[in-house]
Amino acid sequence: MLLSIVAGAGCDSVVGVPFGKERLAGTDAGRDATLDAPDPCADDACAPCIPKTCPALGLSCGVGVDGCGHPIPSCGTCSAANACVSGHCACVSQTCEDQHAECGTIPDKCGSDYLCTNTCGGATPYCGGGAADGGPGAPNKCGATACVPLTACPPNTCGVISDGCESVLHCPGCALPETCGGGANAGVCGCTKVTCVQMGVTCGSIPDGCGGMLQCGPADGGAPAPCNACVPLTPADCTPGQCGDTVSDGCGGHITCPGCTLPQTCGGGGTPAECGCTPVKCSAENKNCGTIPDGCGGMIDCGTCAAPTPVCGGAPSVDAGADSGVPNVCGVAACVPKTVSACAPGECDMIPDGCGGIVQCPACTSPNMCGAGGTPGTCGCTPSTSCPPLACGNQPNGCGGTLTGCACTAPYTCSAGVCTCAATTCAALHASCGTPSNGCGALLSCGTCTGGQVCSGGSCSCPGNETLCGGSCTSITTDPNNCGGCGSVCPQGESCVSSTCQTMNEPGVFDPDDGVLAPALPARVENRTVDAWIASQFG
Repeated sequence: MLLSIVAGAGCDSVVGVPFGKERLAGTDAGRDATLDAPDPCADDACAPCIPKTCPALGLSCGVGVDGCGHPIPSCGTCSAANACVSGHCACVSQTCEDQHAECGTIPDKCGSDYLCTNTCGGATPYCGGGAADGGPGAPNKCGATACVPLTACPPNTCGVISDGCESVLHCPGCALPETCGGGANAGVCGCTKVTCVQMGVTCGSIPDGCGGMLQCGPADGGAPAPCNACVPLTPADCTPGQCGDTVSDGCGGHITCPGCTLPQTCGGGGTPAECGCTPVKCSAENKNCGTIPDGCGGMIDCGTCAAPTPVCGGAPSVDAGADSGVPNVCGVAACVPKTVSACAPGECDMIPDGCGGIVQCPACTSPNMCGAGGTPGTCGCTPSTSCPPLACGNQPNGCGGTLTGCACTAPYTCSAGVCTCAATTCAALHASCGTPSNGCGALLSCGTCTGGQVCSGGSCSCPGNETLCGGSCTSITTDPNNCGGCGSVCPQGESCVSSTCQTMNEPGVFDPDDGVLAPALPARVENRTVDAWIASQFG
């Protein structure tokens, strides 16, 4: 029977052959046909597959495949304002039509605002106003009575929210691990917890991504169970971009991943335990023209001006002073751009010139670097808090200061700011073999023994009762070439017995009582009895 393999199906889809390398039994012809078939398990193709989790696949929402042909039911869900695109949550901007807004400015649910083109009039002239009969109104709906807007952001709100009437408020950000819209509602600080299934964990406890811990059980929803024989991940397993100390080790604990490089911060992009940066939006900065820094190392274009306010950064009226304009806000009169002199002390990044352009501020002086002190766009330096290897005493902290308290550990001692140790040598130890300690935490290599010798106390010697003859260990009691002493060779036909060369009349006899091979009777025993000779040999 010839075998066939389903193309692309792998080792477990071989038609006619069980999984693995079993073969058909029976006739030689059948066996040969089986062995002639391509081996789907060659080159370890049938090695066990290790499934990957959603984080290992770089997925944060939707469904996935674990790399072993099995689906992952859920890699997480997105907040109400977001949609899952290619395994990542992406914000979907909402227009006035999407929100059934009739007038004013609305939040677009993605951190910006959106201006509705319609205006109110007639019997309903107020945007966000109430009904003529005194009934309540609705934000961005035309009404008959005036609307009183919010002037401050309610607790726990963030980003761009409605003021309840016809405009928006720009609220502060959230404290990690919460993010704006990270829960179920846009414009509200929240955090969506991960699930055990999403992380591919069926036992132990893992961080939930929101400051708590999850107790995981079997995938079928069983009770939480401890992990047995689990090999935890280490910081070396952190994927690029992972950060903080809430990354699961896969065995109920967590690992600490490296920090982020500014301007990125841990969770700054909205995903807990991942380095990121959320760029600012022109609307959030109340800018509508020119170029401004986005807060993440780049620049954003806020558009151009048009009549009746055609000048970016221009004065609000022709009668106002030339310096009364607002940077990157459209005005009517000429704008005077800023120069390098406008850079604040220590400012090192690009800044808007107030008229739609940019100004490059001066570079930092060493040891300061731009953003190195923790504030993007500002010269700074973060001093070292850990002592360099093998350094002691006072050390430079990298920022012009001094790091104190650096000490050596025994057997090292401090000498001129460096931890040193006087290592010994093989010669000083009178050692010709072995790997003794050098006294400073390392091992010496003092050579090896030859000719069957063993190393003991740094010297080579023959084991037991053997003697070194001609560079090799031997027994001078039985060696016919060194019988009784090195170089003493027995004549041909004689053997060495008890360090004496003797002629043997017959082969030795094995004594079954004590397992000793008795030597053959030498020719020189004719004047003695056999019993007397045996007594002299074995007591």
